[in-house]
Amino acid sequence: MSLKKLREKGFTLIELMIVVAIIGVLAAVAIPAYVNFTRKAKTAEAGTNLGAIYQVRVRILRVRRGRPVQACRV
Repeated sequence: MSLKKLREKGFTLIELMIVVAIIGVLAAVAIPAYVNFTRKAKTAEAGTNLGAIYQVRVRILRVRRGRPVQACRV
């Protein structure tokens, strides 16, 4: 192989550094957005779970007091 063909066969250091920089910028934007998304999802899930716990608690209290159990609305 000639020397010219060997030089054309790969990426230069500057090309690799540019790719790494682009990946870094994308990660800097994507990671905080992902963390925020998961935080909101967990908050919504916790609210749903608390609502379900509340409904079960209301049903238990109604049964203990001898009242008929009806569908609860929060």
